[in-house]
Amino acid sequence: MGNQKEPMNTLNALRTLRSLLAVVAGAVLLTGCETASQSLSTEGLAFIKAGVTTRSEVLAKVGEPTETTRGDGKTLLFYHRFYAASPTRTGPFEDSYVRALSVIIGSDDRVEKLHRYASKVATSYGAGSASLGVTMNPALVNQIRPNVTHRDELVKLLGPPTIEALDLAGDLQLDWVSADANWIHGVTDAKVLRVWLNESGVVLGVKMLNDR
Repeated sequence: MGNQKEPMNTLNALRTLRSLLAVVAGAVLLTGCETASQSLSTEGLAFIKAGVTTRSEVLAKVGEPTETTRGDGKTLLFYHRFYAASPTRTGPFEDSYVRALSVIIGSDDRVEKLHRYASKVATSYGAGSASLGVTMNPALVNQIRPNVTHRDELVKLLGPPTIEALDLAGDLQLDWVSADANWIHGVTDAKVLRVWLNESGVVLGVKMLNDR
């Protein structure tokens, strides 16, 4: 598979998967006493304006990021919230929900670029186990071509991505997540298919991340 862009935050992506599975295991809904900004809702993030809002204002309202990346005088703040579906007596099932926010802070300490994303995540439960995300079909994945495949084609092949986020360069990265956990046997199998797009929506690179 072609890959013309090095993955960023690979380890943290896999740690995120493990944390999602841990939440699903406890069937926890991460709502609590969140404000609209902390829950990454559209209305709660309306205050963020490129070229205007400062880093301290983002931190004050949204809180500490899930992940922070620095380089070339910029800082990338990445937030995600996962709202797990509750298991039922009869088994599956509901969708879980993911919300994500990427904010690039420039050298002037103001927001340079931001991207918000929300999606549903298919979730199922078994006896001491849970699965979430999409099924990775190698035949479909192998159809993705850097500098050729467009975002619309990706969605037709794989369905909507689980998470969208910016990388530090400002390119959009799309993650399709597949994760399974069996707590009786202590086994976790997690995969992320990560695809980077340029501003025109054309694939820059592809990477499969695995954690088992």
